Amino acid sequence: NAQVETLQEESRSSKQQLLEEKKKHSDEIKELDGKIAECSEQRERMARELQKLTVKTLEESNGEDVEANYEELSEEEKEEASQKASLKVLRAVKGIKGCDEESFLEALKALEVVLMEQFPLTGELEGEFQEEAKVAVEAKAKEFSSLLSGSDDAKED
Repeated sequence: NAQVETLQEESRSSKQQLLEEKKKHSDEIKELDGKIAECSEQRERMARELQKLTVKTLEESNGEDVEANYEELSEEEKEEASQKASLKVLRAVKGIKGCDEESFLEALKALEVVLMEQFPLTGELEGEFQEEAKVAVEAKAKEFSSLLSGSDDAKED
């Protein structure tokens, strides 16, 4: 009889432990689901920002002003302006390449501003810079997307 009572008590204790673990795991899953939702929202924001960035044209007021001023410069001034603009674009692209998930939107906005203001001045390198900026932004978006996928894998385990 004492053995039966001991076994029943152990069974109750084990059931309680299992319930506590189940609740703990449930809470962890809820937390991970929240993080996944947050990452999904961030990925969607990043995709929208990327889309905006690739759709931008020089027809905005800054682009037109920059182009008009550029045409008035001497050849030497144009070359200097082109070099400075190229350097600014490269720095902005480097900012994208070196940013983390938290600073991505800030780096993306900085790149957008530089592209709007300096891109028309880059001259012959315009196409190359455009491609480099696009590749850098897409690589970061993919990197952050794979981090999100890693969270999904962790949840399934």
